[in-house]
Amino acid sequence: MSVLEPPASRNAPCPCGSGKRYKDCHGALGGPPAYVAPDPAPFLHDAFDALDRNDLAAAEAAARAVHAIEPTHPQAWDVLASCALLRDDFAGALACCDHAIAARPDYAPYHVTRGRALSAVDERGQAEDAWRRALALDPTDPEAMFCLGNSARERGAHDEATRIFEAALLSDPHDPLMLNGLGLALGLAGDDAGARNAYEHALSHADCPAEVHANLARLLHRRQDYAAAAIHYDAFITRTADASADLFWALGLCRRKLGELPAAEQSYREALRRAPDHADVKHELATVLVELGQGAEAVELLSQLVDSASHIPYLRATLASARQMVCDWTDWESNFAALRARIATVDATTDEATEATIVPLGSLAMPLSPAEQLIVARRFAATIPRMTTAGPIITRTDTAGRRLRIGYVSSDFRAHPIPYLLTELWERHNRARFEVHAYSLGRSDGSSLRRRIERAFEHFADVSSETAEGTLARIRADGIDVLIDLNGYTAGSRAEIFAARAAPLQMHWLGFLGTQGAEWFDYIVTDRFVTPPEAAPSFAERFLYVPGGYTPSDTRRPIDATVPSRASLGLPHDGFVFCCFNSGYKIIPPMFDAWMRILAAIDRSVLWLAPADAATCANLRREAAARGVATHRLVFATRAELPAYLARLKLADLFLDTWPYNAGTTANDALFVGLPLLTLAGETMASRVAASQLATAGLPGLVTRDLAEYEARAIELARSPDKLATLRQKVVDARTASSLFDMASYTRGFEGALEAAWEEHFRAQR
Repeated sequence: MSVLEPPASRNAPCPCGSGKRYKDCHGALGGPPAYVAPDPAPFLHDAFDALDRNDLAAAEAAARAVHAIEPTHPQAWDVLASCALLRDDFAGALACCDHAIAARPDYAPYHVTRGRALSAVDERGQAEDAWRRALALDPTDPEAMFCLGNSARERGAHDEATRIFEAALLSDPHDPLMLNGLGLALGLAGDDAGARNAYEHALSHADCPAEVHANLARLLHRRQDYAAAAIHYDAFITRTADASADLFWALGLCRRKLGELPAAEQSYREALRRAPDHADVKHELATVLVELGQGAEAVELLSQLVDSASHIPYLRATLASARQMVCDWTDWESNFAALRARIATVDATTDEATEATIVPLGSLAMPLSPAEQLIVARRFAATIPRMTTAGPIITRTDTAGRRLRIGYVSSDFRAHPIPYLLTELWERHNRARFEVHAYSLGRSDGSSLRRRIERAFEHFADVSSETAEGTLARIRADGIDVLIDLNGYTAGSRAEIFAARAAPLQMHWLGFLGTQGAEWFDYIVTDRFVTPPEAAPSFAERFLYVPGGYTPSDTRRPIDATVPSRASLGLPHDGFVFCCFNSGYKIIPPMFDAWMRILAAIDRSVLWLAPADAATCANLRREAAARGVATHRLVFATRAELPAYLARLKLADLFLDTWPYNAGTTANDALFVGLPLLTLAGETMASRVAASQLATAGLPGLVTRDLAEYEARAIELARSPDKLATLRQKVVDARTASSLFDMASYTRGFEGALEAAWEEHFRAQR
């Protein structure tokens, strides 16, 4: 408290503010006691408390109360400057800073606030001068160092920023804000390990800001450590109610990479809720919906983008795939013609994304030539990321005195078509000659098949939560000689591992029925029917021919002993049952036209199709009606586990294969249970895999060469019960009499092909 100072004249106004002359007020004889001015300290306390609560109106009122007592009080000006900054009144903030500095020029925090105001109006140089002035007054001022370090980082002086943050941490080694700033600077300077260490140090403190989780997540995401990145994205989102759509989008990207598709869908939907017009989020959500089999909604989302989001690679391709998935054949012929025209213009040497082609998997279901599929694959291979830290390519390993090390890489070591073919082969590998490894890119589904697969391998590594770099290092450390990709360009693949040449000899098999157009694959495993020698110019890989045929078979697949009745599955008791359990995206209009003509020719026949969502069922029924076929003649199966599915296949009379993308595992399933399968062998690898199995089984009469022959043969068999019965018995006999299901012989032939390929490779390296 302070005593009122009297004015020079008793006739002057009284300084107490009463409006009276001093002699009539506090200066009067016998007047009131001497006036004592209020202490500004409580008002300052209220101002700072309100500022901490972000109550700007209360903070400003308290600061003005201080100025009513002491008009030049610098701390009150500093409070007003901070309030003005928060209101984006930068000119007002600078004016308040000038008042504060004028009152007390030697106090560092006022120069810090002035620097913040200058930075807000893009006066970076003057702002940094202000912060340096603050540090000249107080070399350890943490806010000045923080602001100066951030400014250096923002202008690209990452090493300078690093030095500033490291100097600040000498005073307080555990300051989470400084550690966060250091992490950002180190990350931009290319020191990811140092950045990660700084972030993790910051996160070890309870008062660490949530933003550190986001920054660490971004670093881990960039390093392709999707599992760890997802944890930190989720931690940031949990602590931040107003997290941006981009953070949910990034979390979705990580979850998709981890194969957690329902969780990825949830993240994308939340991102879209926060940013309804975010084109990239819509595209990613649609892509996941395609993978989840929800093509109708994917079509709707992608249709919104197709004319407005040209920056998104393969947008039209994804839309085409989504439509194909739900058998939406709107403008199919014109769209396919436009696709072929775009493929003809592709420059496969450019590194830029292009709308000129489609994703390779989609191309397999289109009636493209092998040469066109090679263009598509090469273009896609050019987009595969290369790991800059991969190290030297391994080209030679001496196998003298040890077993040949084989590694299989797949995201589908689970209840999936690939293991339905391969599990018995893995179990039969000759352990005296081969050391067999598996690298699982996908997480366990907990199935009995997964447990059987794990037991089949000498070494089984679940690398689903590992970075691509980590898996690359693991494969090299294991000394794998021959690495086999079972994915190709399908969901869950990590092509960058193969692009970095994880093993001296690399090949792919089964997962992708065509060339990958990539220089990093030495071979594609095949047979002479699927890819005859004259097809070589349309493949980037060499052909590794397996004497037992292209397709192995797991003859230990369980089949339910009880076969349900036709009636229980919605099938006619005495009508002819054609069936096709291929995925809907393999059906194209020309093939469907043939199917409908076949149904029209055979009274009371039905076409039994694979389980499908409501949109696909509706589209196919509409297409049937448009071709004059009653919709009830399309019967859609319900979903079933493998043993039940195999048992009920026996209820069908004839399997009608798709073209140009044949049945693979599905064809093997049909032949395994004794169901005749009619196929059309085309020019592409994908259009010949079913025919290859029929040839191996000694059933060439079920292979046709064009749609007219296919259609005529189906009608002939349906009208000739005796001929079909004889043929069915041949299929049953092939189960034990043909090499298609002789897995002991097949495994020996496959192993011999691997050894021959390795020996040739090793000789070439000498």
